[in-house]
This record gives sequence, structure tokens and C-alpha cells, in this order.
Amino acid sequence: MTKGLSNDLSFGLLDQIPIGAFVLSSDLTVRFWNRCLEDWSRISRNQIVGQNIGEHFPHLTQPKYTQRFASVFMGGPPTIFSS
Repeated sequence: MTKGLSNDLSFGLLDQIPIGAFVLSSDLTVRFWNRCLEDWSRISRNQIVGQNIGEHFPHLTQPKYTQRFASVFMGGPPTIFSS
């Protein structure tokens, strides 16, 4: 099992979807990184799970992104980022 991945496989379905998906904790630590993101970013989940997302994607620590993350962590809907 990948480090940091919940033992209940609560994110297992995210590995099956054909778009990149990740799960963050409120401190912006990566909890899950799906296969599609591994292929797209060339960053394996073993490299990124347990790290702050800003270590690999510094732009995600800019206020325009952190404000969107804060809204999600306060109970708002999930957010979608595109590149």
C-alpha cells in the first residue's frame, strides 16, 4: 500500500478515472495522487504523497489557489484546476 493512502481504500475510485485527481489535507499535504497524474506529471505517488503540494507545484501556494483550497476545507465543494 502506498504511504499516506488510507487503508480503507477510500480513494480507490479516483485511480480509475481518466483525469488527474489528487487529495490534499488542509495543510496542503498530498494524501492521494492518482495514476493519471503519475503519467501526466511524471511524479510517482511515492514521491509526492506525504509532501506539501507546493514542493512540486509552487504556484499552488499563491493566494488565488490557497483561497480556493481554504473554501473547500471549510466545507465548500471540491474544486477543479486545469492546465
